[in-house]
Parts: sequence; structure tokens; C-alpha cells
Amino acid sequence: MAAFLPASLIRTLLFLSCFLLVSVDQIIITVKPGEEVILTCRPAEKKDVLVVEWNRIDLGSDQFVLLYKDKQFDPEGQFLSFKNRVDLKNVKNGDVSLVLKNVTTDDTGTYECRVAQRGNDLDTDLISIIDLIVQGESVCFWIRTSSSFLVLDMRETSQIRC
Repeated sequence: MAAFLPASLIRTLLFLSCFLLVSVDQIIITVKPGEEVILTCRPAEKKDVLVVEWNRIDLGSDQFVLLYKDKQFDPEGQFLSFKNRVDLKNVKNGDVSLVLKNVTTDDTGTYECRVAQRGNDLDTDLISIIDLIVQGESVCFWIRTSSSFLVLDMRETSQIRC
């Protein structure tokens, strides 16, 4: 037995899901190891920024890339590989973009920026999602078979570009 939703509820849900999909920036950035990269995050409203949370989704909920609150950085719970390599661009002007220095292939992943502003009860809002790809050297093997070549990519994030 199937349950049906009223047409007005379906229209509302579709509108809200479209709004949520459009309101968050999702960007793909590709860099080379050793470079500095800026992951963009700027809230739409011109209010004071109280909390900034930068996370990489594969790190888990108890660790983060960078946490800024009470007008200072909070090193407690920061993932070890990001210590002394991250900063915020310009919090006072509302630009809470993440500056990531000396990137490595281990920095590849999906980053999220969440911000709480004055008047929002310290609830953080998702502002941007960024897929960072740090291109490393290829680790490929070419194997000749009787009629062709077989390419094996031995990297964890196997995007064959050999």
C-alpha cells in the first residue's frame, strides 16, 4: 500500500530542496603539491562572524581543519596535519576563506565551511563545499598483453591520467 503526499507539500519540498542546493557554493579546485590554495567562504550577510568551522568530511566529527571562535583560533581538536598550515583570509571583513599552505596529496578531499554570525544563536550555517584535488605524481604500470596495453593506476584516488 503506497502513501501519497498532497501536491502542495510536494511543491514546497521541491522548492526547499532546490533552494538548499542553490544556496551553497560547491567548487572543485585542483592544485599541485607545495602550492598555497585559498578555499573560498564568504557569508552572504554582512554580520559579525562569531564562529568559523572548516572541516574535511573524511576526518570525522571530533576533528577539524580549523576552528575560530571568541575572536581566536581554537587548536583543541585540530587535525594534526593542518597545524601551522592554515589561516583565515580576513575575518574582520567577513572573508573566512581558508588559506592552506604547502599542500600535499594527503590534503585531497571535500572541505566544508560553516559559519555562525551575530543574531543566529551560534548555529552554524553551511556556506560552501569545496572539493580539493592535489595532483601528485602518477604511479602507473603499463603491462603489455598479447594484443594491447593494460594501465594500472596504483594511487588511492585512481583517476587514470597516465
